[in-house]
Amino acid sequence: MLAPGLYPATATITNPNSTTATITVPVGDSVMAYWTIVNGTCSTVDSIKLVNYVKPADADAGPDQHQCNTTFTMAANAPSVSTASGTWSNQPVLPQRSQVSTAQPRL
Repeated sequence: MLAPGLYPATATITNPNSTTATITVPVGDSVMAYWTIVNGTCSTVDSIKLVNYVKPADADAGPDQHQCNTTFTMAANAPSVSTASGTWSNQPVLPQRSQVSTAQPRL
C-alpha cells in the first residue's frame, strides 16, 4: 500500500491486496511503496522505492563514413535526457570472406 501523501496523485495501484499488484508510476517520477501485513492488532510493514526513469532517445551514431588517411568526425545524436550521456567505443571490423585473398604464395 502507498502511504498517503507520499506519491504523485497519478500513481495507481492495480489490485492493492495482491502480492503481485502492479503500480504505475509516471515517467520521470518515483514513489515509495509500502507492503503491510496485518493480523488482528499486529502488523508489519516494508517499503521499496520505485523509480521510473525517462528513456533516452534511441542512439543514432550517424552515417557510415569512408575516407582515406584522415581522422573521422562523428555525427551522433545528443542524449535527449539531461541526465543521460553518450560514449563512443570501437572494435575492429573483420574483412568479409569475399575480401580475403585466396591466392597461394609463389615458391
